[in-house]
Amino acid sequence: MQLLDLAPELVEQIVDWSMPSGFESLALTCKALYGLCSSRIKLHNLGKKWKHVAYEPAYWQVDVFRILHEISKEPLIARCIESLDLSHRHYGLYSKPDGPGPDPRKDENAILGIKQTIQGSVLRSYLEEAGIDLEVWWETLLREANSDLEDGKENLDGPFLTLSLALMLPNLKKLALPEGWGTAFPDSTHGHGEKLLPIWSLLDTLVMRANSPNHGARPFGRLESICPSLNQGYERKYGMDMAQWFIQMPSVTALYAVSCLAVDDGYTGREFHWRLPQFKSNLTRLELAYCCMDEAGISTVLSGMPSLQVFKYDHEIKWHGCLFDWNPGLFLESVAQHCGHNLTELAISANDINETENGIHSFHSFPRLKKLEFNVGVLSGPPVGSGQKRGMRGESPEGEEEWQEQELPCLATMLPSSLEELAVDFTFTMDEVALRALLENFPQERAARLPNLRKAVFRQWHVDTARSLIEGAGCELKAFDEFEHQWLREFEDAVGSIVHD
Repeated sequence: MQLLDLAPELVEQIVDWSMPSGFESLALTCKALYGLCSSRIKLHNLGKKWKHVAYEPAYWQVDVFRILHEISKEPLIARCIESLDLSHRHYGLYSKPDGPGPDPRKDENAILGIKQTIQGSVLRSYLEEAGIDLEVWWETLLREANSDLEDGKENLDGPFLTLSLALMLPNLKKLALPEGWGTAFPDSTHGHGEKLLPIWSLLDTLVMRANSPNHGARPFGRLESICPSLNQGYERKYGMDMAQWFIQMPSVTALYAVSCLAVDDGYTGREFHWRLPQFKSNLTRLELAYCCMDEAGISTVLSGMPSLQVFKYDHEIKWHGCLFDWNPGLFLESVAQHCGHNLTELAISANDINETENGIHSFHSFPRLKKLEFNVGVLSGPPVGSGQKRGMRGESPEGEEEWQEQELPCLATMLPSSLEELAVDFTFTMDEVALRALLENFPQERAARLPNLRKAVFRQWHVDTARSLIEGAGCELKAFDEFEHQWLREFEDAVGSIVHD
């Protein structure tokens, strides 16, 4: 039996379900099918406009509620959205608070339509499984949606709105969460914990459902990339726990995050724990920009990511001097312990830390590494195991001379033989002594130890005063104007601009 031999109403359903991704191919199959599809071309073109969705940051509540309203009017829209950006950075859906029509929050019919859509969606079954009353969830969602209309309303950046919308999108691949998503989690609820218990309960249920062998439709079944935060600054800090449920979805392979913490310093830090440690993440890429984590914190994070192949981390001091001194030597040992044998790309850098407690003196725990990027500062400390440590917790064996930068070994002896690309950032006025030690005998050691290294680039901020030293060692020098590491620029290419305070 051929497709067109089916009953007309079945063929029409097939046409409807071919949207959005298969509609054009189906329509171009033959004249008869094109004729059946022609009445739906306008609807298909409308759906294409919804493939990538962002919103106007000044009108967050109305725009997210309006997306729900549009879905209630035309359910196809939910199937069309592949990228949803709720991160407060874009002027996306509408440029005016009232958009193309009245505010749906002020329209009883619009509100009823949204409620009926939610009642008929997969969200209802997830709420039932989590033991959450649908009516209670709906009332909380409405309060979030209207939190900018009345004084005194608490606005936690809409975790109920966010999840309600995201769970309606079966083809969602990329998700950037709202700026304040982190306020919905235990270490940062500021007294709102009891009100947010349904969020945690639902997220736990979603993870268990997604990882169950006896599942029906998987929640977030096509989600590939998650970005929980994009705001950078000394006072910006979010618990790393805010992302854990999403990265335990089996389809998610990449996490990009800014200003996340995983450190228990007994004061300003935020400790990380896996709520459901029995479910391992399938992440292959983890990029953490302007974050604040110590060796214990990153060890716990990586303990749930056995498949990681790309790891990039940039350290930043957070409010009230959180990790004012940092230990990249111990930090990298923790990384190596969990994923050293899997990593093919590694970047590690630090911004304006007070002291490097222990520096990195070897990358040999990463035998498959092909691309490496770091700044000289993460090397500029006594080696782990030397008995010495710099900073406020500094220590040194009695009678032993204090370690100095000129004692750094030749860089070529620190690198694995698998390495193909090397990028090193430095500030010559601060790093000259270390740099000269690292490049001593570099050409000879490179020839003997690094048969695969085809590119070695040293990047100096703004000027090229180290050119003779770098080129004399057989490497390339680049001067760059933006004081940002190359991998951070690539981070922004992948998920959009970081918002700097």
